[in-house]
Amino acid sequence: MANRFQLWGQAGWASAEVVGETHYAKAIRALFGPKFDPQGTDITVPVQLIPDRSNRHDRNAVGVWSDNALLGHLPRPEAARYVGVLTELTKRNLIPEVNAQIHGREWGEYDGRPPAFVGTIRLDLAEPHMIVPANDPPRQEHRLLPTGSALQVNGQEQHLDALARFQRPEGECWAYVTLHEMAGHLVEVRLGDARVGDLSPKMSVELAPVLRYQSERGLVVAARAVVKSNAIKTEVLLYVARVQDLPESWTGPAARGGAGRVAPVSPPPATTPVAPAGAGPDLPAAGTSAVPSWMTSSDAVPAWAAQGSDAQPTWMDRSELVPTWVQPSGPVPSWAASVSGPVPTIAGRTQVEEPVVPGVPAHQIPGVPTSPVPGTSLFGGTGEIAETTVIPALSAVMAKQQQHQQAAVTGTAPVSPAPEPNPHPPIPSAPTGIKFQVPPGWPTPPDGWYPPEGWRPDAAWPLAPAGWQWWVPTWD
Repeated sequence: MANRFQLWGQAGWASAEVVGETHYAKAIRALFGPKFDPQGTDITVPVQLIPDRSNRHDRNAVGVWSDNALLGHLPRPEAARYVGVLTELTKRNLIPEVNAQIHGREWGEYDGRPPAFVGTIRLDLAEPHMIVPANDPPRQEHRLLPTGSALQVNGQEQHLDALARFQRPEGECWAYVTLHEMAGHLVEVRLGDARVGDLSPKMSVELAPVLRYQSERGLVVAARAVVKSNAIKTEVLLYVARVQDLPESWTGPAARGGAGRVAPVSPPPATTPVAPAGAGPDLPAAGTSAVPSWMTSSDAVPAWAAQGSDAQPTWMDRSELVPTWVQPSGPVPSWAASVSGPVPTIAGRTQVEEPVVPGVPAHQIPGVPTSPVPGTSLFGGTGEIAETTVIPALSAVMAKQQQHQQAAVTGTAPVSPAPEPNPHPPIPSAPTGIKFQVPPGWPTPPDGWYPPEGWRPDAAWPLAPAGWQWWVPTWD
């Protein structure tokens, strides 16, 4: 019985095309199940790439299968590039498998044609030299670390002889490596039985408990690595998950349990049997993927995304942050001058005589005298308040209180000045979708219709005007 082998180098996004989906629309539609939305649905499923040497149209043909259902083929030029490495895997009784992103849409009746399902498939497929490792899995019973971010191996320049056989014309290749804790508390990296470098002291300290825990169970810890080489240097990069992201079966209950409580004991992990001579690469579990670091979230955040959402734009004048009407250095507005009771004297100005409403005593603000005290001032000095110490907000409060007092006597509400109208019209909200717009003289399509990939209009229809806008925004 053949085993599925999840191809290495999958990046997390699907870009490799598949052709011939229209011939297998029924099989593709069956993958969506009952929750299919005719307006458009996307799913991600594992598919198998099976060489088809008996294909009468192309002896290098590679079929794209989902279990027993054929969904399409690799394009002819791509099939010629991949058929060799895929055939080698099938000879080892391994079924090559990758993740596929499938988009499905159902078109309604149009121009007398019946409704039709259209599906497109894209594969998460690396270059041919990066879909399988360059060496066999370790001979010892081992466990392969989950894939994660890149980790630099140190000292590989001292082991170039061991790395020579991994130098490729393409400049890079995947390989299995094993990790071993040494007496100096450093973690040693080996390709086969040959040492090729060490991890940094910091990473060695983090990984050492994982190596010890697995060693107690008779397992060697393996990892995925990329060997890069050029005319100047050769380097080794591990792609492993962070220790804090590993499940308890990797680190043991002692590393997860808190003080004062008993941590649960996890069952022993599943072991990988010893690979016999001539066997294929170690088979990851179905549905898993080997994802290098360049698609993880650990990449550096770009500079333009490092600021908070309320960051001040560089084109905005800082002086605009504070409106001029709250600056304390301005004069007292005219509407704030009619305050009940005497107003503190302003240097260089005469005191304003205020009318007194009969039966309404002047309201005194706590802490603020209603008349100047001879020989003293509120803030020290000779009894006058400097103009720079007048606070417009205080005058506004006093004016508001006076208006309420007048309203209580006359029974009329104070009238506020009308704000100046804003000459700018409101900004419309962002569009919620787009709509395909047909040129004049074309048949009117049903609502929500989009031209499928590769669709061409009828040759008898008039040509679209120059610069015609095919897509227009819509608002729900």
